[in-house]
Amino acid sequence: MAGQSPPNRGRVQAQGPKTEESVAWPPPTDPPTKAEVLEMLNLLWAKLSSRQQDDRRQCFVDARKWVQERPAKGVDALYKKPFTNRKMRGGVRVDIEVLFGKACVDDPPSPDEPDEPDEPDDTSEDGQT
Repeated sequence: MAGQSPPNRGRVQAQGPKTEESVAWPPPTDPPTKAEVLEMLNLLWAKLSSRQQDDRRQCFVDARKWVQERPAKGVDALYKKPFTNRKMRGGVRVDIEVLFGKACVDDPPSPDEPDEPDEPDDTSEDGQT
């Protein structure tokens, strides 16, 4: 895939005075799921100092909620969503950027989960209850 952009590309980032940290998602063929984007937010949180975390605590809460509330099909590019601490100056925020493809799709069911719940069989073989 030399010279071409990955089919799904984007990042989560923390911005503000003396802060510019980001976590980009790897270039998989499949779009990152909600769980994967939430994990990227956790990785970004871990990169920040205690002060940077405190300044962005509500931004991260809002970003996580936003990811979880996306429709099953996710978000299509080009989409940039800022979560700003409006109480502070200097653009203190967390951004989610979908640059190519899509992101925040529903997580696939785990192999342990049945596709559909089994319904109890209330009838006997002759159709009577």
